Amino acid sequence: MSQSKSTVAFQAPSEVEFVAVDFQETTDYLGKAFGWNVKTMPECKMGTATWGLQMQAMIRNENDLDKGRNQRTIFYMTVPDMSKEIKRLEKLGAAVFKEPVANPNMGQWAYVKVPGDFVLGLWSDDPAYTPAPRAITMKPGDDSTPTFFEIVNSNTKEISEFFKKAYGWEFNESTFHGAPYWYASDSTSRSFSAGLREPKKGEKDGELIAYVNVGDLAGQTTKLVKSGSKKVGKLMDYSPHGEGQVFVLPGNLPMGIWGSKRAEKADSAPKSAKAASSTKAATPSVKRGNGRAAKTAALSKLNTKRPAETSKASKKPTKKARKE
Repeated sequence: MSQSKSTVAFQAPSEVEFVAVDFQETTDYLGKAFGWNVKTMPECKMGTATWGLQMQAMIRNENDLDKGRNQRTIFYMTVPDMSKEIKRLEKLGAAVFKEPVANPNMGQWAYVKVPGDFVLGLWSDDPAYTPAPRAITMKPGDDSTPTFFEIVNSNTKEISEFFKKAYGWEFNESTFHGAPYWYASDSTSRSFSAGLREPKKGEKDGELIAYVNVGDLAGQTTKLVKSGSKKVGKLMDYSPHGEGQVFVLPGNLPMGIWGSKRAEKADSAPKSAKAASSTKAATPSVKRGNGRAAKTAALSKLNTKRPAETSKASKKPTKKARKE
């Protein structure tokens, strides 16, 4: 899937929509599981979630809008002019999936189906609308921020070519465990990145999965399972980027968590190793040198800082500390 360089500047989604069986249940769960600022609006049969200034989420019940697609997660692109944007995307092969709908005094939204059978949301602000400022609660990449989104779709070529032409996404090909994988990211802010891959055996085709950054992948996995989420498949190794685990959250919403492999390995070190490292913290380390002479000089310098003799009794407290 070789591509030429895109002439369009990278544009990241401004909002994401989660479609659930029960918006109230899913909204409450997302707030407790990830610490997001959530709010439910029963009169609109929807909820909202925010985790910073870069992106926000809507959570709504599935309805007639969802017929003809598999996605339970939908990107929204904010565009200056809805009608012009639809015409521009139609020239690139997209088709209107849901005609523009006006939200009084706020703006309008629409769905388009892009090549590859992928549904994309569009939003255009009303010229007179001024959104209320939001407090910065989390920065992109912090724990509990979803900055990585994975498109699971068998039409990888069509989708990658459309997003390159429409929004400047450069999907670079790589391989994980022998399977092709394509990755695109905003090289400037790093606030958004997207993966593209074909579905695995037994996996649903045509889905979009949001991944939430977590500092403790194993701990968060245990927390989600205990609180009612179900693991889907095995832990996915995307070295050297990290590891991911997909879940189905209450409300039948697929979502993943993403953690750094380096952080996980450090956290999972044996207790004895951690204790040993803590007891050595007060001891100056030996600097690495090139050759035996450098190493000998470093060791001799280190030994001059130690007591001439150390009694056995003085070592006992150190052993106790290691056991603890």
